Amino acid sequence: MGYVTGPRKHACKPGCRGWVHFGHALKVSLWHELAIVASFGVILLLTWDADNKIGL
Repeated sequence: MGYVTGPRKHACKPGCRGWVHFGHALKVSLWHELAIVASFGVILLLTWDADNKIGL
């Protein structure tokens, strides 16, 4: 749907390879990956004093 994408919203130029292509791919999914890390942090804070930490 395009709500949780990154700052890059256009395709790479033909022949784009290597680290430049990796950087473009990272920019495409950046907000999604940061949302996963933030969700993990919230779950960690909510369950910090829990008896069973294996599920985390």
